[in-house]
Amino acid sequence: MRLFYVDTFAPEFLGNRNVNIRWLYEDRRTAPPVPYQEAIKGYAGPDQYPESAVDELFTEEEAEALRRYLDNFPGQTTISGAALPFPRDSMGLSMIPLGGPQRDYDLSGQDAYPLSFKVRGYYDLRNSDLPTEQETDPGPSLFDDEGAPPPPPDWMLRRREAGEPSAEFEAAVSQMRAALANCEPFLPASVHEALKEAAGRLAIMARDPDA
Repeated sequence: MRLFYVDTFAPEFLGNRNVNIRWLYEDRRTAPPVPYQEAIKGYAGPDQYPESAVDELFTEEEAEALRRYLDNFPGQTTISGAALPFPRDSMGLSMIPLGGPQRDYDLSGQDAYPLSFKVRGYYDLRNSDLPTEQETDPGPSLFDDEGAPPPPPDWMLRRREAGEPSAEFEAAVSQMRAALANCEPFLPASVHEALKEAAGRLAIMARDPDA
């Protein structure tokens, strides 16, 4: 079975011009649309990152139904086939933290939504024109109400106390690098380079707690 992407190019969307929206299948499926062993190269067991890249895709019937619905609104909607199998280090757009210009849109939450499955859109305002004051709001903060950063997770605290690299920390750095490689086509070059530099810094910290 083939799986498909559905994208809409909207000349006007929430006060912005020329916005690209990628629609993601959001419902929890009883089984993946294509077995993970077939859709993910070298699949070796449960892994939410490459699995999310598969779960977000649409079957041909779902993609056509979604396009028919979206054709009722301004914009041009296209369907394109996904090149399966995905690399094992793939990651779905639903795994990208939202905030600032990176937003989502609950399509299935709209009045009179007719489809039997839920759909959410991902879009990045850095690639659009003329954001309104509302859309340039920075979004959720990385800090809590008191302005202090949230406490580090337990595995990072254990690493600090032991004074030695944490396997969990190093695994997180590896996953971050894999995610960056997968998301490169969707990110401006300057943003991608900045994130690569941050990942490199984390890799150094994994080996030297005082770096």
